[in-house]
Amino acid sequence: ADKGDRMNRALTAWVREQHLGVVATMPEPSVGASGDLAAFSGRYELAGMPMIIEFSVDAGALLMRQVDADLSSFTDTPPDPFPPFHIAPYGPDSFVAIDGPEQGSISSFVRNDDGEITWYKTSRIWARLPD
Repeated sequence: ADKGDRMNRALTAWVREQHLGVVATMPEPSVGASGDLAAFSGRYELAGMPMIIEFSVDAGALLMRQVDADLSSFTDTPPDPFPPFHIAPYGPDSFVAIDGPEQGSISSFVRNDDGEITWYKTSRIWARLPD
């Protein structure tokens, strides 16, 4: 279950290429020329589950790493933590993974009406935690 998004992306890309002749391209990231990445730094909790990830600025991109996950109430054999990887912006509040097992996956940050970053959106929704 923890690798379903990767499998879905790979299968979708294969079907598009084999049956439609469409080859998807990865958005062009802006590594190093990304403006204020620090605004996106912080901890985010997976909606409905006790799993926390953290973003920090690293090498002109954002480094995402899992910092906490107590899944004992969900399973006796929790999955291994996912490895850290970098995401870089390719548009306003839009990011693409530039390394690691998630390379090529897209995500975005969502702002509230006051312009504050409050959510991180992948195939899942992560709520920003207070500092």
